[in-house]
Amino acid sequence: MNSDILTRWTTIVTNFAVVVGLGFVGLEFRNQTNALEAERIDSFVQGISDINSITLENEDLTEILYQAYADPESLTGSDLDRAQHWMLTTYNNFMRVHLAYQSGMLSDDIYEVQKAGIGFAFSSDIGFRVIEIMRPSGLGENLWDLVKESAVQARTYCLDPQNACIARYEASRATED
Repeated sequence: MNSDILTRWTTIVTNFAVVVGLGFVGLEFRNQTNALEAERIDSFVQGISDINSITLENEDLTEILYQAYADPESLTGSDLDRAQHWMLTTYNNFMRVHLAYQSGMLSDDIYEVQKAGIGFAFSSDIGFRVIEIMRPSGLGENLWDLVKESAVQARTYCLDPQNACIARYEASRATED
């Protein structure tokens, strides 16, 4: 009889330990999933941070990009090429973000910020020319149309006198499309 009682209590305690252990495994799995989610989001957003860091650390590139807005005709052939390649690098990063968003890996908020950013990157006359050159390429599943729409919105925003970037665009002689 004592043996039956001991066996039952041992079984109860063992089963309880298994349930508690599974609970801890579930919590750890959830924590790990959240950490991976945060890391994944960070990797998509990090691309634009890297591009911005390169731009800020390279005075020549910063000047070229400013001239792309302010006086695109003053750019040499190699400067124009660097500005266009910077835009294409920015586009390539946005393509990764866009695909991640379509896959449900990024929230609407993060995507909208990235979409606005790509618009500002392409809002110069040179940016519009790059869009028109690349649009017929078929690369990016009509993503170039989305980039153009965002660039038009960015340019419209900056041409509004109530917004802080108007002075930059007055200096750059950007015109409404």
